[in-house]
Amino acid sequence: MIMVDWRLIKDGQLNGKCNMAVDHALLIACDELSTQPTLRLYGWNQPTITVGHSQNIEHDIDLGRAQKMGVEIVRRPTGGRALWHGSEVTYSVVAPLGTPGLGHHLKDIFESISRYLISGLVRLGVPETILEFQTGGNRSRGPERSSACFAELHFGEITAGGKKLIGSAQRRTQHAFLQHGSILIGEDFDRFTRVCRYENKEKRRQACQRLRKTSTNLQQVLQAPVNFEAVVPSLLEGFRDEANIQLQPEKLTSKECALRDAILRGS
Repeated sequence: MIMVDWRLIKDGQLNGKCNMAVDHALLIACDELSTQPTLRLYGWNQPTITVGHSQNIEHDIDLGRAQKMGVEIVRRPTGGRALWHGSEVTYSVVAPLGTPGLGHHLKDIFESISRYLISGLVRLGVPETILEFQTGGNRSRGPERSSACFAELHFGEITAGGKKLIGSAQRRTQHAFLQHGSILIGEDFDRFTRVCRYENKEKRRQACQRLRKTSTNLQQVLQAPVNFEAVVPSLLEGFRDEANIQLQPEKLTSKECALRDAILRGS
């Protein structure tokens, strides 16, 4: 198999608006210029909730309470529902459609990237036998549908012991795609549900319980302290070995920086 060169961008912890603007800028640049496939790993420098690109923010999020609690609210360029960002590693993959090792259809891309992520988790010490790529989901409908991403399982996500460990979302353009997702290290569902809107305190308590029932995190799975710096090298090994790629550390191009800045000005 021919080894493919990818870019690697390691951004560390940034604010929510910048993180989403960078992912969006990478997608636009790749769609217009057919840039190299890019793997980006990053974190968050303050508690943040991202919402799907078509989600009703004011309906689902108490913006006043979020401001008082110092929680940033940002819209993602991808779909899905509200997601709390704190103790995690976030990944994004941006590449031209048809990139070797990924496929052309979104389903194939989900499956390929999930293999690479699972390979990285195994290198971190997660037992391979408990990790599973979700081919279906348990999405609810109607008034009981949760506004929180990790409350339900969806196609393309990764579970550990039947509980969601990595939640991901995609966006496809004419020539490229973006897939990004959260790899939970710990959880802070109490604060998350305090910012989300519910009919009453009992509904909020039930939502928090549901999140703990349906999701897990690396510290729970490994029964050991885990941090951002420990997770990243294992993920990189998983991508390099499973995808048969070379990762070249780089920074954003001048075009991507200009796109990022334009997105930030418009946000």
